[in-house]
Amino acid sequence: VHLPDDRLLYGTLSEGYRGGSVNAQAYNGLDELTVAQPETLYDAELGLKGAYLERKLIATLSGFYYRYNDQQALNVNPVNYHETVINLPRSIEYGGEAEVKAKPTSSLQLGLNAAYLHSRIEDAAADGVNLAGKELALSPHFSGDIYFDWDAVSSNSGTLRLFGEATYTSRQYYELFNQFPV
Repeated sequence: VHLPDDRLLYGTLSEGYRGGSVNAQAYNGLDELTVAQPETLYDAELGLKGAYLERKLIATLSGFYYRYNDQQALNVNPVNYHETVINLPRSIEYGGEAEVKAKPTSSLQLGLNAAYLHSRIEDAAADGVNLAGKELALSPHFSGDIYFDWDAVSSNSGTLRLFGEATYTSRQYYELFNQFPV
């Protein structure tokens, strides 16, 4: 939906499919050679994009909800560290993202990106352990970055461009048992 003044409201509902997979990286033992069945993803997203101040400021906000059936996941056994692929019968993720870009001068661009993510395994077990209520692996609650891109000096010989960026990623777990935060 196009809104007045260079703004766009959008939404999607979709279903995705990922074919089965094989863990062919059985380095530690033959028990790592495993197969995961296909997964299905149901996705809903709603967002707003807009340009402001004569396009010197561009902002994007979005929110999403994912529901997986038989999500493929890497299972790292916390005892022997063997890695197998498994299916998680039900899991969800939801969150939001914000991106802001500003161009206060023709030679300077500033940016900010921020994201929130909530993930949860609703039904699954691995190595005899119930995983319901655990977070999905490598799913930080918060992440973001801030940056600048500045053409500091321009001449007929070229341009000296300076770029700086700082990033942040909150605690997340390396594995599905939520024992080892990274």
